[in-house]
Amino acid sequence: MIACLALAIFSAALAADNEMDEWLAGCEQMEHGQPEEAIALAERVLDPSERPTRLQRVRALNCQAGAHSQLGQTEQALTALEGALTLIPSLDDPGVRIRAKSRASSVAYRLRQIDQAVDLTTESLRLAENAGLSDQLPEIIGRLAIFQGDAGQVDLAVDNYRRALAMLDPQTQPQLVMPMRYNLGITLRRRGDFQEALEVLEPLLPMLEAPGLESRRASLLSLMGGLNFQLGNRDQAQSLFEASLALHQTFDNPAERAALLRELTRLYREDGELARAREIAEESLALSRRSDDEQSVIHSLESLVETLTAQGEFQLALEHHREMAERAEALLSQQMDSQLASAEALLRVQQREAELEQLRQERALQAIEREQQIFRQRLWTAAAAALLAIFLVALLVQRANNRQLDRVSRQDPLTGLPNRRSLTADLGPATNRRPGCFSVLFLLDLDHFKRINDLHGHDSGDRALAATADFLAAYAASHQSQVGRWGGEEFALQINDLDDEAACKHAQALVTGIAALEITAMNGDVLRLSASIGFAPIEPGLSKSGQELWEPALNCADQLLYRSKKAGRNGRFGVWPGDHDQKLAPLELEQQIETGRCRLLSRDA
Repeated sequence: MIACLALAIFSAALAADNEMDEWLAGCEQMEHGQPEEAIALAERVLDPSERPTRLQRVRALNCQAGAHSQLGQTEQALTALEGALTLIPSLDDPGVRIRAKSRASSVAYRLRQIDQAVDLTTESLRLAENAGLSDQLPEIIGRLAIFQGDAGQVDLAVDNYRRALAMLDPQTQPQLVMPMRYNLGITLRRRGDFQEALEVLEPLLPMLEAPGLESRRASLLSLMGGLNFQLGNRDQAQSLFEASLALHQTFDNPAERAALLRELTRLYREDGELARAREIAEESLALSRRSDDEQSVIHSLESLVETLTAQGEFQLALEHHREMAERAEALLSQQMDSQLASAEALLRVQQREAELEQLRQERALQAIEREQQIFRQRLWTAAAAALLAIFLVALLVQRANNRQLDRVSRQDPLTGLPNRRSLTADLGPATNRRPGCFSVLFLLDLDHFKRINDLHGHDSGDRALAATADFLAAYAASHQSQVGRWGGEEFALQINDLDDEAACKHAQALVTGIAALEITAMNGDVLRLSASIGFAPIEPGLSKSGQELWEPALNCADQLLYRSKKAGRNGRFGVWPGDHDQKLAPLELEQQIETGRCRLLSRDA
């Protein structure tokens, strides 16, 4: 009976392992085409109740990282990748460890973490060499060469491609030899070794004659045509370009075909066949517009402008040049705005995280000091047992002092509101709330506060802060919420159980209430205040390890407050998840708004 029971337990465990392996296989198959489904499968494997093995966790984290990268969710992808890299060293089998590292390096490369991809692949290579796994070396070395080429290490990449090719047999391993030679040719072209690149690529032509390889053969012919053009072999270049163009008729790749036509345009233009060059340039532009590739459209416009100029069609060339300049400026502006927004978001999140980490350390230090104080009190109690009456008096005084110290440590002395240390201890999502509602964190900053101090003195500035605090304290009390002074002229307020419409109304009420305050300066002048507000729900935030649950909401609210400042101040902006389960990611907030994964609640909403 015991044997039967053991067999049943073993069979159940084996079935569970098989099911998780099926989930992982599905995740890896859907990572590129169906990334949301892949993430869901990875999360099932990573559920602690499923008791995944270390290898299963590594595979799930690698797949999760790859799927997040497909969706442009860089922060989540990097977090999952970091989790996989933490577990990989604990895998016992060197071959399994190498495959896991190689998978992680591909994800890092996709996330444009090129240096990390190079380092991970170098580690895989060293591990394979030490373990004597010679059959895995060519593929690892080839992958390292790709990453080194992208990292600008062209000479190292060339050496590694040659090293890998020397290990391969073209007869038995053509599936590895073909891409290796092709990439070596591209890298040699990048280095300026055009003749050597041709010599490397030419043996690939007969290998790509089989049916189904038309697109690869077309790319090879186009590459060889460009190399011949660089070497001055114009007839050979034209023949190769036209052969590639003929193959393009069998499949649809408008962007690549447009690039090929641009090469032909330049060739005909330099040979003086301007009418033919113009015809091809116009066809290239039409294909680029169909491809919806903005960079391809700009390059095709540039090719057409150069051809029209050579023909003396200056007015038409000018019109196309204007369009090219407008598109190039818009694309550059979009890229710069995206980079600037990401950099600003990252900087502000890092600043907030540094401040909050300091607060955590201060709170931990305060807890240690209190424990030491309690220990001293207990020691004093034991030592003073004989002097009970005196001790009782001293104890009462000490407790009163403790209460006073605790009150002072938690209260802002100017406004009487809870200070940041006190407020951060109480922030967090509500336990009971209605469906579709969340606890919302509002971050409020007085506009042009420095101007009040500079023009009317710091006493007037203190009066403005005290009046604002009185208004916020009354508002918080009337809505069963909590408020505190975050620092300087900045205040934080949490209100529970709000939907998006109610959150907007509260934000507008706060803006309107601040604007209605009147402050009398020392010289009798009446001062008016205004405030900018950013707000975000607490529950659906994507928090990192060691963060409090409310920290992502604070970082989002801070970015939205900054948006309100840029929009003219005296207003508010908020954000709300597009669906109930969508998590807000501070580093990707602008992207989430643009893609509709969350909604911007604007000052005009």
